[in-house]
Formats: sequence, C-alpha cells, structure tokens
Amino acid sequence: MYPLDLASLRGVFAARTRTTTRPLIERTVWPLGLINALTDVSSKTMSSILPALFVQLQLSPIQFGLVDGFYQAIAVLARLASGIAADRSRRYKLVAAHRAAVFSVHRSLDTVGALIGPLIAFALLRFVPSRFDAVFVSSFAIAVVGFAVLILLVDERPSPMPNRPPSSGHNLGCGCATEIVS
Repeated sequence: MYPLDLASLRGVFAARTRTTTRPLIERTVWPLGLINALTDVSSKTMSSILPALFVQLQLSPIQFGLVDGFYQAIAVLARLASGIAADRSRRYKLVAAHRAAVFSVHRSLDTVGALIGPLIAFALLRFVPSRFDAVFVSSFAIAVVGFAVLILLVDERPSPMPNRPPSSGHNLGCGCATEIVS
C-alpha cells in the first residue's frame, strides 16, 4: 500500500536542534505513564467489583452511596496531602514538558490501565468465586508496584524555582501554590 520510510519516522521520535538530537518523549514520561497505568489498573480493579461486593453484603443504596463517598473522599485527601507535602519539602518528581506526544503516551497508558483493571478483577472472581479479598490483595500489590516504579525510576530533583514573592504564583489557600510556566 504505502512504503514505510523509517527515516521519516525518526522525526516522530526525536526533535532536531542545531546542536543535538533529543527525544521528543523524555525518559521520565515512560515511567510516569507506567505509574499511571498501574494505578489505574489498581483502582479500576477495585471500583469494578464494588457493586457486586455491595450486593453480596446486602447494602442499601444509601449505604452504597456512603461507602462510595468515603472512598472518593479518601482519594481526594490523599492527593491533597501528597501535593502539600511536595510543596513544603520542595522536592518534586521531574515531570516532562507538555507536548502532544507526551500527552498521547500518558492517555494511552491511562486507557490501557483502565481496560486491564476490570479484566483482572473479573478473571480473579471467575477463578476464585466470591473471593473479593483476592481482588483487594491483587489491587494493593499492583499499587505497590506503581509506587516502586515512582521511587525507583522517576528522577527526583529539588524545585528549580527559587523562593519568590507570593505575587509570582497563584496561592491555592492550602499551603500549595501553582506557577504558570510557558
């Protein structure tokens, strides 16, 4: 159909400058994408079986709503606490530049994780029926692997931004601030 020209594909994976050729998708993007995929697998493994678990436990719709609300609140509080801790310590994981290719990798791995999570959950329940604890343990193990990837494969560097007056960023009122970077 169309001949495959490998030389033209090289431009997809590298951005040329006068002095160097640097990868379009930085080294940090892949581990961050993998972490995103693993955390999605972990969370979707859990969230996909919760209705079946709640039916087995004979929870009412109100009880289901309370448990789900508590689950969502814990997730939000964990993200808030980790953001505040990173802001106070000024130790951030190195995040690559925002580009279309980076976003594509991130979203693709996110989608893969969201697809695999429920498959793992229902496969486990097929082989060990009504053993929701097996699903919980596997979900936790996958989350631990994601955390290990974060610790081992993502570079950690002190904040490149020196202390600046409050007017240079947007204070969010929670001890954390955002900086608009172009």
